[in-house]
Amino acid sequence: MPFIDDTTKYEFVKFKDGKEVFAMVREVTPLETLKYEKLELHFPMNIQLAPAPTGGIVVHLGPYIPFTHEDSITVESDSVLFRTSISKKFISFYDEACTAWLNARDNDEMDIKSSKQAYEEH
Repeated sequence: MPFIDDTTKYEFVKFKDGKEVFAMVREVTPLETLKYEKLELHFPMNIQLAPAPTGGIVVHLGPYIPFTHEDSITVESDSVLFRTSISKKFISFYDEACTAWLNARDNDEMDIKSSKQAYEEH
């Protein structure tokens, strides 16, 4: 079962398929080997960057898999191109995004609509 402990770190993860996420990452090492084979990604968030109209950059973080109540996923380490730490400035963005997402998800504050519903309401 996935869990967060003192070996879990805030990281930027780039997958071999080009996807990029911020997550709290923990290496999973099977007992029979000394090499980690999987990564637990806790609260993985997609990253979108755009120029801000007033200068600077707008950072938008959204859930990597918004269709579940699971808070973590496990991925094979060989699907990752690279990982790196993230600065404190981005950790605060990440923590805020996770909190906002969890509040919306857990308090049933999301209004999910099909394309047809959205079109008809417009």
